[in-house]
Amino acid sequence: MRTRWRSLAASTALLALIAAACGTPGGGTTTTTAAPTQTTAAPGGETTTTQAPTTGELEPLRIGVLQPLTGAIAASGNDAKDGWELYWQNHPTEIAGRKIEWRVEDTGGDPDTALQKVDELVQNFGAEIIVGELLANVTLALADRLADNPDVLFVVPIGSADDMTQRRRDEFPNMIRAGGWTSSQTSHVLGDWAYEQGYRKVATMCTDYAFGHEMCGGFVHVFTYRGGEVDPSQQLWNPLGTQDMSTYVTQLADMDVDAVFALQVGGSVGDFLTNWHDFGLKDRIPLLGGEVLLDNSNIRNLPPEVVEGLISSGHWTEGRDEPTVTEFVELVDAATGKIPSYYVAATWTAAQYIQAALEALDGDTSDKQKMIEAMQGFELETPFGISRMDSYGNPIYDIAIRRVEVRDDGRVWNVPVEIYENVDQFWPFTPEEYLQQPVYSREFQGNLSVGEPAAGG
Repeated sequence: MRTRWRSLAASTALLALIAAACGTPGGGTTTTTAAPTQTTAAPGGETTTTQAPTTGELEPLRIGVLQPLTGAIAASGNDAKDGWELYWQNHPTEIAGRKIEWRVEDTGGDPDTALQKVDELVQNFGAEIIVGELLANVTLALADRLADNPDVLFVVPIGSADDMTQRRRDEFPNMIRAGGWTSSQTSHVLGDWAYEQGYRKVATMCTDYAFGHEMCGGFVHVFTYRGGEVDPSQQLWNPLGTQDMSTYVTQLADMDVDAVFALQVGGSVGDFLTNWHDFGLKDRIPLLGGEVLLDNSNIRNLPPEVVEGLISSGHWTEGRDEPTVTEFVELVDAATGKIPSYYVAATWTAAQYIQAALEALDGDTSDKQKMIEAMQGFELETPFGISRMDSYGNPIYDIAIRRVEVRDDGRVWNVPVEIYENVDQFWPFTPEEYLQQPVYSREFQGNLSVGEPAAGG
């Protein structure tokens, strides 16, 4: 089944104002109860809003949205919130007789806070669907909490912990990655591309938690499978939230390597990239970024000379010349004044999947497994392009090798230089051989150059 998304171009002018809401660290709450409305432009630019009639036959569908709106990764979390709210600003909030109501909660990026908030959303707010989170470790904690609750559907558009749709898939029967991905999915591709460029010896610099371990492992595994070398002593790990990256950059400067693979998140990104430029490494050692290192949420406020020309891989490429991408970029830019990041596209796509499932099931959300089955059967035209699921509940994407370029308006974005088509979470291996190895960790990087027992070895 292919479900087309609605054209966005005609709606751009309607989205000039999007309410922004932030709370105190770990405690803020934004509650949005969306009533069905019709908004029309009036002469002179004013807007008028009228409430549409409701059927009153079915209970509202209540959705809880969990994102880190404060703390080290607040910029990305607020982008995710914007994507969710933009979608419903531009689409009906009554679907198949069900009004859509939601509540956004701030986790502060903390697993314990997220667990408290999800309990409140399910028990007090009555959420049937939970959408979240951003950090891989927080997403895993939420998945564990919700796993035994068949009345709640867990939609994961961002948190990318590999094993949720791999070795532990059966532990999370009520979870689906609508608009999501696995941490190593895009870095597998970058490992292949790096070898094709003639790089043979690479160092890595990654954040020391699940997402960093898995994204780095994906690169190391495929790069060494192709014949490259990664010396474990040249794999550096920084704690999540590190603000001073200069000591790590200094160590990398002294290594005899062909390139460096790096993955930072939050506030560490700007410091790392600025030091990389200021220490003169940008023009001396090729830097290959994991997807979020060069995500627009992280580079939009940096001087263009710091990031221009840097390479990364990603399933989101905001400078891709495709109608679904360009329309989405124009809409988000008009509404927020920002070129959209991956996080905006991800939560928008999650909302798109929810709407499509409601339409397919005539508003009946009583059986969450039927909702999952419906989502797995869709081919949706999304900001990422055509989105479809594998049998494990993880999307298959075209993955781009991307270069940061400066637009005519002076802002930066990622443009594709090469596209790998139809990449699943196991690429380039079969699921059977891939799942025989452990999940990537600091201890296991799939490093075939030192004899680790990885797929393809």
